Amino acid sequence: HLTNIVNALHACLAKRKSSPVVTTEVLQQRAANQQSLKTEYSSGSGNRIKKSSSTGLLTALLDGYAAPTPANPSSESSNPGNSQLNNNNIQSLTNATAELPTTRSKKFIFTQLMPFTPSAVLTDSVRDNVREEVRNLLSVLRNALKVRNINAEAADLVDRLIFMMSVETGFMWSDVYASTQIDELCIDSRVPAVLSKLRGLLTLRVTQVELRSPEARRRLNFFLNSLFMQMPTVPAMRFSKEYTCITPYYSEDILLAKSTLQECNNEGVSTALYLQTLYKDDWNNFLERRKISKAQEHHEVWSPQHLQELRMWASRRAQTLFRTVEGMMQTEAAIRLLAELEQPDCPDIDLFAVLKFNYVVACQIYGPLKKKLDPKAEDIEFLLARHPNLRVAYVDTEMQHPNPDPSYFSVLIKHNPAGNKANP
Repeated sequence: HLTNIVNALHACLAKRKSSPVVTTEVLQQRAANQQSLKTEYSSGSGNRIKKSSSTGLLTALLDGYAAPTPANPSSESSNPGNSQLNNNNIQSLTNATAELPTTRSKKFIFTQLMPFTPSAVLTDSVRDNVREEVRNLLSVLRNALKVRNINAEAADLVDRLIFMMSVETGFMWSDVYASTQIDELCIDSRVPAVLSKLRGLLTLRVTQVELRSPEARRRLNFFLNSLFMQMPTVPAMRFSKEYTCITPYYSEDILLAKSTLQECNNEGVSTALYLQTLYKDDWNNFLERRKISKAQEHHEVWSPQHLQELRMWASRRAQTLFRTVEGMMQTEAAIRLLAELEQPDCPDIDLFAVLKFNYVVACQIYGPLKKKLDPKAEDIEFLLARHPNLRVAYVDTEMQHPNPDPSYFSVLIKHNPAGNKANP
């Protein structure tokens, strides 16, 4: 039932968002119909409107019966005892026979009995389907809670479910209210992502959601096993210690360049082809994320639109500085997550991440690389722009006239969002 509800809502999202069922005209028409019904009842002109089947039945019976006729017209004159009856007795007998007749002069005439039903205000198939599935779901939950030894909490929950299913102004019986709630649900910008997640959890099989990557399974198993360790009590994030991590770097690869990925070994196998073969499932996931077809992957992956993502995908699976920085900066994301869990309404969550963790890459030759316009300097600037709290330390030189020896300076830089350049 829950799967049917999610599928019905997911299918009508776009349509209900652009054209909702409950509009201002519908509400005005509904108010006008209600006012018209009240006017007919109050004026007394609604004789054609039957309030119920029983009222219509009685009306038809009274109209259908004819005046009674005596079974033997000559019996009154032939019976000598009738002469002794006075006029009052004759009238009483006539009234009694009229109430319980045995013979009628004409056949019964019955009109078509139609119980009173108000005209339908809204026609909404999505609402009807969702409401039926919700009713079935609540019934299943109610029956599951009705066990032999039911406790007070379960009994209270059963009463709440019954109330939800029977309230006249609620979702289960009020058409306008139910359609309005579905319209508002479809308009909310957060609902499509939630429905997509629920639809995936409810419709996908177990084999479709299992991790295919051995590295991903290893990391997840390591994390889950660490939860069963006897860990000491962790202090609040506000009272935790700050620390700084430094990674030395000289001239190693930062991001695998396009020429490096296309370079072939003695057997004619390129670096990109080797990584695609070694991490086949990860490569298929990459193509799916970038919306690249298998037939065009050899040409589209090298286009400017996908080249940078391809370099990052390959660099994550090689011994590069990019892989090290990506892993270390996950600490900042973890600190931010812990701060949000401890203090959801705290406005200084980003400040916590900056104060509690600092990461510095000690690149001694960044200054010469930048002066020579080396591609590695551009890769370092890409890392600074990708992680605004990352810092790079290097030694810079400057010639001061008339001193023939250069002067050395220790420099610490970070990303400058305004100028899109490193800021010392």
